[in-house]
Amino acid sequence: MNEKVGDMLKMRKVMVLLVCAAALLTTMGGSGSGPAFGAGAGDPGDLSKLDIKMSRAEFMKMVLLTLSSGPDQASVDAGHDQDYVQSALEGELYDERDFSNTALSWDQPVIRKEAARIAARAIGERTEDDAKWFYLATRKGLMTGLGQGRLGEQEAVTRSQAAAIVERIHKVRLGGKLPVDKYAVSSAELAWHGTNIFTVMPEVFVASEEQLKGKPVEELWRKDQMVVDPGNGKYKSELEALIAIDLEDPHDPNLKLLPPLKELKWDYFPSSVNGVPTKYIPVAKLPPSYFLLFKGKEVYNKDSRLYNANPNGPNYGILGIESPDLKAFYEKGVLNGLGTLFHKKAGDIHGYIMPKKGWTQGIHPIEVRIYTPVRTNYGYKTNILIEVDGPLIKTYPGG
Repeated sequence: MNEKVGDMLKMRKVMVLLVCAAALLTTMGGSGSGPAFGAGAGDPGDLSKLDIKMSRAEFMKMVLLTLSSGPDQASVDAGHDQDYVQSALEGELYDERDFSNTALSWDQPVIRKEAARIAARAIGERTEDDAKWFYLATRKGLMTGLGQGRLGEQEAVTRSQAAAIVERIHKVRLGGKLPVDKYAVSSAELAWHGTNIFTVMPEVFVASEEQLKGKPVEELWRKDQMVVDPGNGKYKSELEALIAIDLEDPHDPNLKLLPPLKELKWDYFPSSVNGVPTKYIPVAKLPPSYFLLFKGKEVYNKDSRLYNANPNGPNYGILGIESPDLKAFYEKGVLNGLGTLFHKKAGDIHGYIMPKKGWTQGIHPIEVRIYTPVRTNYGYKTNILIEVDGPLIKTYPGG
């Protein structure tokens, strides 16, 4: 790095930290005129106490001061709280639907979910889906996880965490790019709309411009279709989550949802004795792969003669991901398409293993669907959760 550029970056970082320190002092009464915009907690004169929780008011004031969009310093010293509320409203950092606009509410500790929402808004992100804010913040690097993909959405933000978040906001607004915690993004996507496939395996779920219509591909997921209800009052089930797991990554936080990998097998040929497959290959001997785990529940089943009982919820399927050589797949145990895993007996692991390479597509788009476990065609209902062209789709001859 050029020495002059490096010095400029260091100076910019120092300026951000100074602003944060000033914000901490002013928000907690350090100006000498008494507490402003909420009473705060702890000793405002001791900035070394970085583990003290911050209030919503204190955090908002830090962000506004850093953005240089708050009232002037005279208003700060005078403790004009409503000036900051108005600035937060005008800057679209706060919406009265977030929490009530009262002194009592502003004095409550700011939690990580709220900090993520404010931080994302501060760099221009917008959404009407309150569950999406943490995803937007982690995707931009404004928020990181607390280890192993844990988000801690309801945990309070400390001074040190607040200073780090504000510094990241400042850097992004200056055009910088931040490192991203991929495990946090994965968890945040899952918390947002019930799947993390677009974070973990983006090279698979590829959509055409015609399908996107100006939206990011993750917006194509139909969260509203994750409940299967044929409407006859006899059956209802729900897919709670479709979780993509990178079997090649020993640190993938969702590996804990599976039995130990050394105990899992791919039953490549449909042959079993007493429910135990006879032809299988240990996962440890397979090529780098993903596992798509379908996690669901049966809400009610009032007619077991019509609907098969399944505590894991609806039946599921993935179309469009194909094997280029079925003979190699079934006879030689070459994982070149979607397969199933088992632990003790066939079907005890719900989902599909998919190799990262070696699979193909025909003319059918990639589609994930769930449907009722009916015994006959009567009472059948299917929901399509995602349909995208995929990276390898073929067209009709001459098409």
